[in-house]
Amino acid sequence: FDDVLRSMSPSVAAEFMPGVLGVPNAPFVTDTKSWVELGIKQAIRLAIDSGVDGIVFGTGQQNADLYDLSKQADSVNVGMRPDGTYSITAKGVNGQIGTYTATKETLPEVVGKDLAEKIVREVAADKQNVTYSGLDLKVGGSGMRTFYDHIVPSVANEVLRKFGVGKVATVNTEGGKQIGFQITPEMRAKVEASGVPLFARGNRTGGIALDDLNAVVNGFRKAAQTMPSVHVLADTKDATREVQKWLRENDAMNDAAGLFYNGEIYLFASHIRDTGHAQETFLHEAQHYGLSGIFGDALEEHMLNIYKRNGGMKVKVDARRAKEPALSVVEATNEVLADMAGNGTAKQMNGWDRLVGAVR
Repeated sequence: FDDVLRSMSPSVAAEFMPGVLGVPNAPFVTDTKSWVELGIKQAIRLAIDSGVDGIVFGTGQQNADLYDLSKQADSVNVGMRPDGTYSITAKGVNGQIGTYTATKETLPEVVGKDLAEKIVREVAADKQNVTYSGLDLKVGGSGMRTFYDHIVPSVANEVLRKFGVGKVATVNTEGGKQIGFQITPEMRAKVEASGVPLFARGNRTGGIALDDLNAVVNGFRKAAQTMPSVHVLADTKDATREVQKWLRENDAMNDAAGLFYNGEIYLFASHIRDTGHAQETFLHEAQHYGLSGIFGDALEEHMLNIYKRNGGMKVKVDARRAKEPALSVVEATNEVLADMAGNGTAKQMNGWDRLVGAVR
């Protein structure tokens, strides 16, 4: 029975263990539409801040090609350690050797979903290492095509509708025609005036006491070099009319734990479970402001720790630096974490606890 429980996710296993609470779902991760919408809103804000004219989306095939391991590696050798983690050695097409460690859960982040499933089936602790090459390294791409060719444009249309502008269309770029949209003067004016709201969902469970929530915020204030305005409120109903209007339009009045709106952070006690949830919610919203502004020089240690302790993160950071060589490891890690903030996966990183602990 123990083996059966271990094979389940914590939230599912908790149903068979009276008195044990499951691990709550991270913000947005159970709803693809929500985290895609958040990502598009973040892209709009960054586009306007950068002064660009529009946004285009890669097609499903383009993204499948981007993550096609056969274009990045000649071979991938995988073995299982006694503790159940996977030891991965990849030989790049340029001859460079990279080594990584992954759990069953983080394996898809390192080698992709298709190869990860094959590894889980074929690699065991009592067997020899397995080497994959050629066709084994190619990504199937069907999921990529569904996501980028159908889901992303559909959600983008909903976001654009809220801005009162048109739909996605074919956009001419230097690299050819892509699906995307122009940043209209109306959209630019609206974002520059009130920003693009971003929020974290919570669960109504009675909520944290206001004194405890204020204590969490004060802890961050003491550790911070600079920090945006933070509004600690008992409930979403205590927010300004403008904020409430946005929450209602986005169906978030009843479960928004935090919100980054117009350059300020809002925390709603009635939707925050406890001190730990408060810290996670604050850091989630703070990602939109920029952690470097809060932690200053101390951020470098935390970013390096997260980079070194997470195989999947290391792959993403290295890929980011390959595209933007001017970025340092610390800068690239911070950028990747900011990208992950919207779907709640940042707090799953090894080292996130130390980042939170910096203000305890």
